[in-house]
Amino acid sequence: KNKMSSLAASRADNFYFPPEWRPEMGGISKFQGSKGANQYEQYGIIRFELPFDGWCLGCGRHMSKGLRFNAKKDKAGKYLSTQIWSFSMKCYSCEQRFKILTDPQNSTYNFAEGLRKHEQEFEPEFDDSIINPLTDEARRQMSSDPMFKLQHQNEDIKKFETEKLRFESLSEIKESLYKDDYNMNSLLRKANRTRKRKEKEMLDEGAKRGLAIPLVEPSEADSAAANLVVFKKSKSERFKIVER
Repeated sequence: KNKMSSLAASRADNFYFPPEWRPEMGGISKFQGSKGANQYEQYGIIRFELPFDGWCLGCGRHMSKGLRFNAKKDKAGKYLSTQIWSFSMKCYSCEQRFKILTDPQNSTYNFAEGLRKHEQEFEPEFDDSIINPLTDEARRQMSSDPMFKLQHQNEDIKKFETEKLRFESLSEIKESLYKDDYNMNSLLRKANRTRKRKEKEMLDEGAKRGLAIPLVEPSEADSAAANLVVFKKSKSERFKIVER
C-alpha cells in the first residue's frame, strides 16, 4: 500500500521544470524552444482530403473526392467571427498548385486556384422539410409583430400534423408488408430456388440438343409462327421454305 501511494505521488510530480523558468514566461515547450510534436506544429502541413470531385487546370487530370494531399494550412481572413482557412497543395501529375478556401457563409469549400470543381449540386423539385428555417427578415417581423408570429406558428403546426399522418401511414404499410421477416425471407428463397432449378433444366435441355446456350420457355407466339412454316424439297435447292 505504501509503495502504491508513493508511486502515485511520484507520478503526479513527473514533470521537469527548469530552474530558470517562471510561469509568467509561458509554456515549458515554448520556453525550451520546441518546434512542435507533429508536422502541422512544425511546418503547418496537414493531410487534406478533396471535398468534391474536380479537374486539374494544368494537366486536366480528374481528382476524385476523398483524394489525399499534404497541404499547407494558413489563415485567409474571417467571415464575421469565423476563421477562413486556406489549403495549398500540388498536383500529383504536374507542377500545378491548388488552393482551396473554406466558405463558412455557405458551409462549403471554394476551389480558388488551379482546380475546377465538378458541380454536383442537387436541388429538389419541392422542399419536403417539416420546418423551414427562418430568414433574418422573418425573424425581425416575428419579434415585432405578434400576429405574424402566431400565423407562422399555426402554419408550422399544420404542416407538422400533416407530415406526422403521412409518416404513420408509411410505417403501417411497412409493418403490413415486412412484419414477418422469416416468412418473407422464406418465400424469397423458395422463388429463387425455383428459378435456378428451371434455368438448370433449360441449360441441360440445350446441351442434349447440342447447344451451348440455355433454351427459353416455349410460348404461344413461337408455336403459331412455327406452324406457318412448311419445308418442301425441290430440284433447284435441297430445301425450300414456303409460308402458308
